[in-house]
Amino acid sequence: MISKYIIEHAQYHAIQTISTAVGYVLLNEALREVATECPKGRIPDDITITAVSKTWYVLPTTFISIDNVTNSDSKEVTDYETDGARIKFEEDGTYKVEYKRMPVEIAKGLESAVPEIPELFHSKLKFYIAARVRMNFNHEDGEGARLLAEFYNGIRSVNTTLSKGKHKKVMPAPLWR
Repeated sequence: MISKYIIEHAQYHAIQTISTAVGYVLLNEALREVATECPKGRIPDDITITAVSKTWYVLPTTFISIDNVTNSDSKEVTDYETDGARIKFEEDGTYKVEYKRMPVEIAKGLESAVPEIPELFHSKLKFYIAARVRMNFNHEDGEGARLLAEFYNGIRSVNTTLSKGKHKKVMPAPLWR
């Protein structure tokens, strides 16, 4: 779903107009929340580092977690250290770091941009935006709290669905006689 439609759907639930600037700020907040709460909302990426031993290298600012590190021979490497924002290796060499990162933020004016997270999450983003708008005017707004709960329950449900999606279920065929 394109970002413009997500914000328009949020207006319906917020029962008020949401300015474009506020809509995109809240949409990007919602994307960060999805990536923080749900492993399936994180984007796989990689970076190649030509390293000098025991030297710190800065990881991308959108970095969340490391999945795998391999050397130039495509062998898995475990002798590295990270502090959450940087990485250093015990030996000189070229390393490929596969990691998960935050989704790319959508800039105001890119109305046809599609959020980078899996599409099943898209319909849940409107609830976060609407909840934040409603609760901005009244922190005790029961409908805003309900919308926020619907967002979190929805993204957790989508995460569970996506996590189970890679397993094939073998169903025995019924025996007809």
